Amino acid sequence: MKKLLGGLLGLLLAFIAISVGAHFLADQDTIRKQVVQAVKQQTGLNLTMEKATFQLLPWPSFHAEDVRLARPIVLLLLQHDWFMLICLS
Repeated sequence: MKKLLGGLLGLLLAFIAISVGAHFLADQDTIRKQVVQAVKQQTGLNLTMEKATFQLLPWPSFHAEDVRLARPIVLLLLQHDWFMLICLS
Protein backbone atom coordinates (compact mmCIF):
# COMPACT_ATOMS: atom_id res chain seq x y z
CA MET A 1 0.00 0.00 0.00
CA LYS A 2 2.86 2.38 0.80
CA LYS A 3 4.42 1.72 -2.60
CA LEU A 4 1.14 2.52 -4.38
CA LEU A 5 0.68 5.73 -2.38
CA GLY A 6 4.30 6.72 -3.00
CA GLY A 7 3.94 6.02 -6.72
CA LEU A 8 0.77 8.11 -6.97
CA LEU A 9 2.38 10.95 -5.03
CA GLY A 10 5.44 10.78 -7.30
CA LEU A 11 3.23 10.83 -10.38
CA LEU A 12 1.33 13.86 -9.06
CA LEU A 13 4.56 15.72 -8.29
CA ALA A 14 5.94 14.89 -11.74
CA PHE A 15 2.76 16.21 -13.38
CA ILE A 16 2.95 19.44 -11.37
CA ALA A 17 6.65 19.88 -12.22
CA ILE A 18 5.99 19.35 -15.94
CA SER A 19 3.09 21.79 -15.87
CA VAL A 20 5.03 24.52 -14.08
CA GLY A 21 8.06 23.93 -16.30
CA ALA A 22 5.94 24.11 -19.46
CA HIS A 23 4.49 27.44 -18.35
CA PHE A 24 7.92 28.99 -17.82
CA LEU A 25 9.80 27.24 -20.63
CA ALA A 26 7.20 27.61 -23.40
CA ASP A 27 7.58 30.80 -25.39
CA GLN A 28 4.27 32.55 -24.79
CA ASP A 29 4.81 34.92 -27.72
CA THR A 30 5.29 32.02 -30.14
CA ILE A 31 2.08 30.39 -28.93
CA ARG A 32 0.23 33.69 -29.37
CA LYS A 33 1.56 34.04 -32.94
CA GLN A 34 0.50 30.49 -33.79
CA VAL A 35 -3.03 31.16 -32.52
CA VAL A 36 -3.24 34.39 -34.57
CA GLN A 37 -2.01 32.54 -37.68
CA ALA A 38 -4.48 29.67 -37.18
CA VAL A 39 -7.41 32.09 -36.84
CA LYS A 40 -6.30 33.93 -39.99
CA GLN A 41 -6.06 30.65 -41.95
CA GLN A 42 -9.40 29.29 -40.77
CA THR A 43 -11.52 32.46 -40.91
CA GLY A 44 -9.65 35.04 -42.99
CA LEU A 45 -10.13 37.52 -40.12
CA ASN A 46 -7.36 39.47 -38.41
CA LEU A 47 -6.91 38.61 -34.74
CA THR A 48 -4.90 40.84 -32.42
CA MET A 49 -4.28 40.37 -28.73
CA GLU A 50 -2.11 42.24 -26.27
CA LYS A 51 -1.23 39.53 -23.78
CA ALA A 52 -1.66 35.76 -24.00
CA THR A 53 -0.70 32.98 -21.60
CA PHE A 54 -0.83 29.20 -21.79
CA GLN A 55 -1.04 26.90 -18.77
CA LEU A 56 -1.55 23.22 -18.05
CA LEU A 57 -2.87 23.33 -14.46
CA PRO A 58 -5.52 22.97 -13.18
CA TRP A 59 -6.48 22.13 -16.79
CA PRO A 60 -4.96 23.08 -20.17
CA SER A 61 -6.03 26.60 -21.06
CA PHE A 62 -5.16 29.61 -23.18
CA HIS A 63 -5.94 33.04 -21.75
CA ALA A 64 -5.78 36.23 -23.83
CA GLU A 65 -6.40 39.89 -22.96
CA ASP A 66 -7.50 42.81 -25.13
CA VAL A 67 -8.56 40.60 -28.05
CA ARG A 68 -9.78 42.11 -31.33
CA LEU A 69 -11.15 40.22 -34.33
CA ALA A 70 -11.54 42.29 -37.49
CA ARG A 71 -12.39 41.78 -41.13
CA PRO A 72 -9.73 43.16 -43.50
CA ILE A 73 -10.80 46.28 -45.38
CA VAL A 74 -10.68 45.90 -49.16
CA LEU A 75 -10.70 48.98 -51.38
CA LEU A 76 -11.21 48.72 -55.10
CA LEU A 77 -9.97 51.76 -56.98
CA LEU A 78 -11.02 52.11 -60.62
CA GLN A 79 -9.22 54.51 -62.86
CA HIS A 80 -9.28 54.55 -66.66
CA ASP A 81 -8.49 51.08 -68.07
CA TRP A 82 -6.90 49.56 -64.99
CA PHE A 83 -7.89 48.86 -61.46
CA MET A 84 -6.01 48.50 -58.23
CA LEU A 85 -7.00 46.30 -55.32
CA ILE A 86 -5.77 47.52 -51.95
CA CYS A 87 -6.19 45.36 -48.86
CA LEU A 88 -5.78 47.15 -45.54
CA SER A 89 -5.58 45.37 -42.22
